Amino acid sequence: MYKRIQTNIIMKLTGITLKKKFLALALASLFIPDLCAQKIDVTVTEDYSPYIYGHNLEHTRAAVNGGLSAQMLRNRKFAGKPSRNRGVASKWFGIGEKVLFSLESKDAYTRHICHLNMHRGNEILSQVVQNLTEGQTAGLGQYGLSFVAGKDYEMRAVTRVSVPVDLNVELTNRAGDKVYATHTVKLTPTKDWVVNSFNMVSSADDTDGCVRYSFDEKGVVAFGALSMMPADNFHGMRADVVANLKAIGPKLLRWPGGNFAGEY
Repeated sequence: MYKRIQTNIIMKLTGITLKKKFLALALASLFIPDLCAQKIDVTVTEDYSPYIYGHNLEHTRAAVNGGLSAQMLRNRKFAGKPSRNRGVASKWFGIGEKVLFSLESKDAYTRHICHLNMHRGNEILSQVVQNLTEGQTAGLGQYGLSFVAGKDYEMRAVTRVSVPVDLNVELTNRAGDKVYATHTVKLTPTKDWVVNSFNMVSSADDTDGCVRYSFDEKGVVAFGALSMMPADNFHGMRADVVANLKAIGPKLLRWPGGNFAGEY
């Protein structure tokens, strides 16, 4: 009580308002040395809770190099503005010359549960590829992927087509002249989106590989979402990151933390 009275007196003398209480307390500590003092008795020992100390893990800001998610594809749901004069979603490139690319939001595969006060329609898109010439190769691709020889990858392609299509999926080098794995998905016209799941094994190591989705039929293929993850993923997370976290042995792990949690 005596220290509180002294602090209030100093606040009144210096004209400090209650809004600057912390500054007043700091000033008071200059006149009252023991106000913020702590006494530690080193002769007394006691076990402390293992939950006092923890680890903060936030997958943004490169807290984990490459991220915690096992997802290898960037912008796999085709959000954002397309590339200029091309109509292809960011992080992707189009395959074919006489091909029409567009991003559609009217009947996209991805949906927000609630649209009220969100105003984020540019995140609800599907990538449409229209091949105008029979026999021409058309499709999508993405560079900058890292493949490991003999490693199994889980693939998913959410599609909708206007005509029967053989969708060829290839793992290649950046130039596309070396093929490490290939798989063909037979697609038939349907009213609803179809989820196609399959696995692919790379025959070579490549730190700048490419995945290509292509077809030769004259028609329209709409991609709702694409996915590529190592088959050894841990519930969608990278197995190597989980193993390293286990080795660290944190008693308390804060994830995802920060603005990501607030936005979610």
